[in-house]
Amino acid sequence: MRLLSETVKVIADDAWVLKVGEALVEQFPLYKNDPELKKSAYKHLGMILQLVSHKEFIRSKLDIMFNDCNHLDEKERQGCAQAFGYASHNHLDIVLEKLNSYATPSKPQESSGGFFSSLFGSKDDNKQAASKNAGTIVLAYGYVTAYAKTTFVLLFLPY
Repeated sequence: MRLLSETVKVIADDAWVLKVGEALVEQFPLYKNDPELKKSAYKHLGMILQLVSHKEFIRSKLDIMFNDCNHLDEKERQGCAQAFGYASHNHLDIVLEKLNSYATPSKPQESSGGFFSSLFGSKDDNKQAASKNAGTIVLAYGYVTAYAKTTFVLLFLPY
């Protein structure tokens, strides 16, 4: 991690850093059966997100990472959460916005599947997905409080 961080600082070229971030994301499917490598890739992406200033890039990569993560796998969940923590060091507002959006269940969509669909529909699917992701979200909040700058964290606390 330190090698990546120092390399990015020495090169000091945002375009290059964005390409490294894109390359990492493209490799996620290669680690589908190796949670340890995926955890490492997530953490490296989190470090890259910490060091870039392109807000839309940060938002999109956080979404991709969160949606790619197998939230039932402890290693992947931890890597994803740590990556959110690393990103929060310089982008606390974006990270909190994303975590809050993942924690808020989406509106159930109207289904046109008829009577039986309304009885056996996907109301529980939203709850099940939210509970599956809840462990990652809570863990990410923990890493955010650990890695974010204290002065920024204090600004987001309600009084």
